[in-house]
Amino acid sequence: MKKPTPPKGPSSPIPPAEATPITRIGEDSITRVNSHSMPTKMLVVPLEENLRKSNIDRLIEGENEFYDILGTIEDNDRGIVFYAQGLETAKEVVIKKFFEAELFEREKNIQNILKSQGDYKHILLADEFLDDQSVAITAYMKGGDLRQLERKLQKAKIFLDPYQAQSFVSGACKALQYLHGCKIVHRDIKSKNMALDITIPDSTIIAPEKLLSAGTTLKLFDYELGWHNDFAHYHVPGQIVGTPYYTAPEVILGASPDPRSDIYSLGVVLYQLFTGSYPFNGDQTNIMQQHLNASIPDATRINLAVTKDLQKIFEKAMEKDPEKRYQSAAELGKEYLQHLR
Repeated sequence: MKKPTPPKGPSSPIPPAEATPITRIGEDSITRVNSHSMPTKMLVVPLEENLRKSNIDRLIEGENEFYDILGTIEDNDRGIVFYAQGLETAKEVVIKKFFEAELFEREKNIQNILKSQGDYKHILLADEFLDDQSVAITAYMKGGDLRQLERKLQKAKIFLDPYQAQSFVSGACKALQYLHGCKIVHRDIKSKNMALDITIPDSTIIAPEKLLSAGTTLKLFDYELGWHNDFAHYHVPGQIVGTPYYTAPEVILGASPDPRSDIYSLGVVLYQLFTGSYPFNGDQTNIMQQHLNASIPDATRINLAVTKDLQKIFEKAMEKDPEKRYQSAAELGKEYLQHLR
């Protein structure tokens, strides 16, 4: 494939935006979506600087076409995520550059396991990996991620009821059950790692009420911290892996990877989905102490649509003792659906 000439003009047509803060304990940068589905709230670091930092060209050669990198969606210590479009098809994609070879290999290897089990609609997989550049190319999800939806709902002062949230809860449980069925522990389950795939015309502004009624499909992604027995050499005994807001007590205490730790994290996601806030807040040390010792706040006092029975679902998902927790994501999903009847 002959390398085309880069488009003329400024390296990024994305207008500058105010900085989006990134912290190291769970808050992540946000991508806003405009009427053309292009991210309009990007990090203010110039694109050229992030390309140099990533040691990649603006034009990325994929298997079938070149992709033109247009802006930066996220920048953290593990890698940089870019927004790009195909030069021939204008296909929207996410280009993720991994800074560490181990993270890239783990992401690729775990995705290969997932692919070998067949296509599944609640799992988001890369279209291709570029080994020589430690790059993954993945379809861009117009709906953003679940954390962005939660922020939009919070800004609009909207609380979900159990029926409105059904597709999100069911999709998350099915995705996690599929992952665990492949003997994989995600180890970083959080709202930000759940993409929302929607089918809305490009001329439609994606508002919260649209996302709730657009046949949105939740897709789990980001497996770079995941665990599978075939790659157990990646695991460092006693190492705390994940995002503190969502970390299970046994992980804090240094336990080995366990699917039930993902279920605890999913419990945090569900609590956050209905309340717009984390169950535990503070600095990293305080958050971890609360995971170990504190009861989760009563969500019925925050969202009137949350019943006592739904609160019990949150509490069982987030039991301190893994043996008292839901033993599978399918069990959690089943009990949630029974709650709706």
